[in-house]
Amino acid sequence: MSNLSDEGMDIDVEVYKISLPPQVDRRKIQAKKDIISGKPIYRYHDTKFSLSKKQIIDLLMGTKLYGKPEVALRELLQNSIDACLLRQKLSELTTYDDLLGISEIDGTGMDKVIEVPLAELFPFKNHPFHVLDDEKMDETVESIRSYGVLNPALVRARAEGGYELVAGHRRKRACELAGRDTMPVIVRDYSDDESVVIMVDSNIQRDNILPSEKAFAYKMKLEALKHQGVKSETGSDAETADLVGKEAGDSGRKVQRYIRLTELLPELLELVDRGKIKVSPAVSLSYLSKEEQEWVLQCVVGRAASVSGTMADQLKKHSEEGKLTELAVELILCEEKKETGKVTLPGKVKQYFPKGYSNQQIEQVIFELLENWKNSQ
Repeated sequence: MSNLSDEGMDIDVEVYKISLPPQVDRRKIQAKKDIISGKPIYRYHDTKFSLSKKQIIDLLMGTKLYGKPEVALRELLQNSIDACLLRQKLSELTTYDDLLGISEIDGTGMDKVIEVPLAELFPFKNHPFHVLDDEKMDETVESIRSYGVLNPALVRARAEGGYELVAGHRRKRACELAGRDTMPVIVRDYSDDESVVIMVDSNIQRDNILPSEKAFAYKMKLEALKHQGVKSETGSDAETADLVGKEAGDSGRKVQRYIRLTELLPELLELVDRGKIKVSPAVSLSYLSKEEQEWVLQCVVGRAASVSGTMADQLKKHSEEGKLTELAVELILCEEKKETGKVTLPGKVKQYFPKGYSNQQIEQVIFELLENWKNSQ
């Protein structure tokens, strides 16, 4: 039995009952599990709490940070109760390990929850996810100021000193903005590949993830799974890609298309993130050489040209045939077309070509002749 008041003193309190909404799947309301071992990170025992009205309001206010009721309730039960217990237990317990019971659950003695100076926390190598000072960050900062860091970050020790963040980059930034000097972390001895998988899976379900973030995250996870020897039942690359996208609900084909975006020039990929170029045309552009992509970039940025799916496919086809030139890129992307979208070739021009040549074949020959003429000037 625990009786917690506003001041931690024995005063009259009101008892409030928190009823779970009937539409919530209660199977989802459980302690988070370790991704590798599958064991619960925290263990709860049947406990009855007598809380003041103010404390109930404080607990429920934390749910505004979460979108789904299942997640909000799980976090409420898992984290907010721990925050309330902390004040009472500090006089009895000296470490987070004692409070959370991590060592008792894990049994290996490898896990440690400690307060680490922010200056000793370093970002994950090639971390693909951006940490933005946006509205959601403001909410996280306010939550940390009010309740502290309820979820310790996940880190691993670095050979050169300090710790590498596996999960918790946004929490570290929020701590900085909240004026904190330290942050609670769980220290684990993960391999490089295990760290990549956990880092990607802990971020990939966030809202509003950019195409570039997914692209590099999926590429890192696929390479990590291959290093670990993880394969699908049939061993096919396509089905292994299915495993990569499982956490975010993306198919293997979609994963492979996102990974193709990593072949784009950084400037073109930024245009994809900004919505100037759609993902589908961008995938086709990723098959062009770096020089050919530079020509595309000049048209899009310098002449405000747009790239449709048809245009991108046409550029890809010409590139595969070894016929794509800078002039061809300009004519495909930058030429002002008539409203009909058709290019009319005079009859006199067609007489110089075999009867079986299509307009597209004639245009390509003209492009090449004009390019040769341009280079000779």
